[in-house]
Amino acid sequence: MIGQLKKAKTVKIIGGGFSGLCAAFELQKNGIDYQLYEQSDWGGKIFPKQTYWGPCEFAASSFYLSQGSLQFLQDLKLEPLLATQGLKKKIFLNQKWQSPMSYSLLARLPLSVFRPVVKRQYQLDQFLKPLVGERKVRELISTITQGIYGVGADQLDIRNLFEHEVNSSVIYAQFLFKLRAALKREKTDHPIAIANFEGGMGQVIERLRSSLTNLQNEKTSLSDNTLVASSALEAAQLVQDDFPQLAQQLRRISYIPMTSFVLYSDQPLGELSGCFGGLIASTKNLSIMGVIHQSEVFPKNFKSHCYLFRCSGEMSEGQLLKQMKKLFPHWNESSLLDLQRCYWHEALPVYNTEHYLALVEMKKILSREQGIAFLGNYTGGISLRSIVSQSQQLLYLKQ
Repeated sequence: MIGQLKKAKTVKIIGGGFSGLCAAFELQKNGIDYQLYEQSDWGGKIFPKQTYWGPCEFAASSFYLSQGSLQFLQDLKLEPLLATQGLKKKIFLNQKWQSPMSYSLLARLPLSVFRPVVKRQYQLDQFLKPLVGERKVRELISTITQGIYGVGADQLDIRNLFEHEVNSSVIYAQFLFKLRAALKREKTDHPIAIANFEGGMGQVIERLRSSLTNLQNEKTSLSDNTLVASSALEAAQLVQDDFPQLAQQLRRISYIPMTSFVLYSDQPLGELSGCFGGLIASTKNLSIMGVIHQSEVFPKNFKSHCYLFRCSGEMSEGQLLKQMKKLFPHWNESSLLDLQRCYWHEALPVYNTEHYLALVEMKKILSREQGIAFLGNYTGGISLRSIVSQSQQLLYLKQ
């Protein structure tokens, strides 16, 4: 969250997506007055949709748990449906599916970690090329960052990924060990890592909506003590008249277009059996960035095999099925039960240098203001867990 709201005043929240609903819930739980406004559909990109075969989830398909998010779910009286443990992760590279760790990502770490860093290079690919080589950055790490952030390592400013200033090559080790933990089945202090819910992620939106009392399904304008919980581009339009400098910075934040498909099949994609899913190395012939094996991760929610595909740009059902033949040559299209599609012109914010510098300038401007703040997937992380954590920071408003 960026900005500072005033105590002892009603908070106006503009935007009824996951961010706005979470913020309203935390305020209501702590006895802080609020009004939540949404002119369109509650939940934003996370909306409840069911098919005969199971939930249809185009956006967030799981909830990464932390102590804060566990408390959030307990307060909502939601029982998490835990993901299947021990599932592998794969990557499609050089025309075949393989384990990411078989690519010997860490092989050169001991010799390279203390190399001097060329200062003022903040793109992730610039930091990692001296360590793992240009090819591995291009083929492996960019594939992973594209699966998480929607863009390759050449568009990720490393200052968006770490809280402290980057001034030492120790950052290499920090990033790579985090990456290794994500790719391998690491032991953790908490047995729960990923969860969904019976009926899908839409259950979270429904429970939030039903628990909130001050909801207004209408358009509104900026006023004193407003929390803007919309996309950066919508926020820019909202604050243009009152805070033109903030609007200018918000417009520096760009978004990527993305198409999501949910595919139900009575035949599995054999290459992903026993897998959480897979990432696909970017090539000119493939727009599919990754696939999650939903029915393997949360089998209780589905009556058939279910896969969530994320694709860059706008893509049709026919284009998806054509590209699937390259990835899964043994899958027979006649086994297709249902295929659902959703396209977003502005899907995810790009965490590049412009994004980082825009947030720096916004913080400077807002340090001189009170009564306005911003919350969303561009202010502190794209995950639901991050948004919950940011919303819980509103506790400072409690008297």
